[in-house]
Amino acid sequence: RASVLEAGHLFQHAVSELAERSRLITNWPAGNVVLVTDLGKVRIAGRGDDNYSDRALLILSPGGRNTYHGEAGVANGLRSQRLAAIIDLDGPDTYRRTSLLSPGSALFGVSVVVDQAGHDTWRAAYAGQGFGCYGVAWVEDEAGDDDYEARAFAQGASVLGLGVLRDHAGTDVYDVGQQGQACAVLPGLAALVDRAGTDRYLAGGRDPDYERNDDRFLSLAQGFAIGMRPFAGGGVAMLADLGGNDTYVADVYGQGVSYYYSAAFLFDGAGHDCYTVHHYGQGSGIHLSLGLLADFTGDDTYRGG
Repeated sequence: RASVLEAGHLFQHAVSELAERSRLITNWPAGNVVLVTDLGKVRIAGRGDDNYSDRALLILSPGGRNTYHGEAGVANGLRSQRLAAIIDLDGPDTYRRTSLLSPGSALFGVSVVVDQAGHDTWRAAYAGQGFGCYGVAWVEDEAGDDDYEARAFAQGASVLGLGVLRDHAGTDVYDVGQQGQACAVLPGLAALVDRAGTDRYLAGGRDPDYERNDDRFLSLAQGFAIGMRPFAGGGVAMLADLGGNDTYVADVYGQGVSYYYSAAFLFDGAGHDCYTVHHYGQGSGIHLSLGLLADFTGDDTYRGG
């Protein structure tokens, strides 16, 4: 795991530096240019609207209405694609996939996605948007009103790895079925950081909570960490929203909750916020764990079942 984390650090730093330098480029190609390297294909796009679905080490686009799906932006070491990166500098883009892993997923590998501008749509049939399983996934969205939706293990989630989603600005909607919005399973690290905007965080509605409440749903989100009782402790998860009048809705397990030798946090820096959860929420440490919800300013509302 230490080697994977170090690889993630190096690759994320390199991709971020390339994204910054790419802002200075003025002479982009008229169409796609493909370079073949030992680590995979590098695609350099023109300014038109493009559709990407195949495996690539790097996709670099200056703008346009682009769609990334299939295996674009997915690092899957089991399928010989250990490194994957997308840099999109402008335009309203769509990131989607109908199978297990979507852009911003890393399974025994490292995935980095940097989207610098545009109102983007993120749709995952299951996992993605900053999900690392024995790998490192880093998604950075720098501007725009964005819409994130996934079934599970998304929006900053990890299993024995690192998963990060950072959104810098805009009015955003985060919707996940369960195990997302900063969720760490086993010794993993997970973070969702939203720097500004009036945002909505929704978690639940897909998988019923059969053990306790037949009419409620599991969330396991919005700052949630869990171990595997009694075999292994869990990780550390943090959802941090630094500004805006935000809404948090979860059902069972959510909003700064951890279970079995874990730690999970929900920090809200500013704004008039509303928190709603039914059971096990709003700063709960369960079975030798630490849970914390900290809201620093604003006139806030807390509801629980």
